[in-house]
Amino acid sequence: MTPSETGRFFLPGPTEVHPDVLAAQTRPMIGHRGRAIEELLARIASGLAVVFQTRWVMSYLAGPMSREQIARLGELGLNAPPGAGAAAAGEGAGAGGVASQTEPASAAARSEPAAPSAVGAGGDDRPIVPPHLPELFAPAARPGGRVRYYPFLLGVADVLYRSKTHGVDEERRVSLLLEPQEGPVPVEWSRAEEAGFALEEAASSPAAGAGFAPLPEVPLNAKAVKEWGELFERWLRTGGALRLWRDPASKLTSRPGESEQEFRLRCAQAAREARDAAVAKLRERYGAKIAAADKRMLREEQAVAREQQQLQARAVNVAGTVLGAFLGGRRSLSTVANRAAQGAKDVGDVQRAKERYAAAAREREELERGMLAEVEELQRRTVHPEDLRLEPVVVTPTSRDVAVRYLGLVWVPFARREERWERA
Repeated sequence: MTPSETGRFFLPGPTEVHPDVLAAQTRPMIGHRGRAIEELLARIASGLAVVFQTRWVMSYLAGPMSREQIARLGELGLNAPPGAGAAAAGEGAGAGGVASQTEPASAAARSEPAAPSAVGAGGDDRPIVPPHLPELFAPAARPGGRVRYYPFLLGVADVLYRSKTHGVDEERRVSLLLEPQEGPVPVEWSRAEEAGFALEEAASSPAAGAGFAPLPEVPLNAKAVKEWGELFERWLRTGGALRLWRDPASKLTSRPGESEQEFRLRCAQAAREARDAAVAKLRERYGAKIAAADKRMLREEQAVAREQQQLQARAVNVAGTVLGAFLGGRRSLSTVANRAAQGAKDVGDVQRAKERYAAAAREREELERGMLAEVEELQRRTVHPEDLRLEPVVVTPTSRDVAVRYLGLVWVPFARREERWERA
């Protein structure tokens, strides 16, 4: 196919197909009743929640009902003869039945709950929880007034995060609150929020005069509860891993609970201290060399002075010899010539001593110039905290590092305030 045949066409008929679409068409098909389609719908739901700015995205798979679902309908009275639905519904509510109430998913604030439907219509009566499902009652942060309890899942575990590489040895108590949702994935711990209360603060009995919302329409059998616990432990080892930061330059790792900004400031401070230490070490190294150069300059300066004194003395001696020869002294002209030659040699010695002194001075100047250049280079390497390139570090606990302390139902109190149900 030529390049012109694969261009972008703006006309009816075959047109350009995105490479991702072509790659997806090569994958094998998945069944619409299996686990894979449930995971796919869950991933799609998270994206749709962002697009539509909502926390409620529900998917339904139409198809033949299983025997377990048919039996469930029998428990709720939905497959009973006409006229028997209300009685069966009441019995279903007493046995832990469910109601289709539309309420927000957030545990922080709720709008006015819709009236209970015929199924599970028990008013504010306390639902019956299966014996295999633990049950606690969360404390009210702002006691006072009548409250209504809403059902949530509470997961509490002690998690040990250890990493010799990054120097981490941290034990944490993790308490997560999750509202089960109707749909293919009723329990997804990635949606959980901090519980906001300690496990020891929860009570085993409700507040007097409190009302209760119905249980959600999710499986509450022992198998489902066990699966929730396994999902909770699995999430603690994956999504609940300890996430830190590492600075490759200083080789520092953030401490547990330390924010990214605090870690950046600490790394910048460590970089400044390392720079100051490097500058001090550099000055110390160059200081020894400069001190040696100073001693050499002093020796050469003394040599110059000594040679000059010898030259002056030789000049006076030569002048006396020449004068004596002209005045009829006994010294011969050869003696005069010899002393003049020695005087010329002394002049050369003075010149050479001056050259050695100049070389020593240049060496010292070069050492000082090199030291200042290296100090300036170190000072230029100072990095602003926002310019640090941090690397993410994930400390994942093992199954032996996770000890689940509680996994079960918790009733969270809500109070009506300004036409909203807010957490009490």
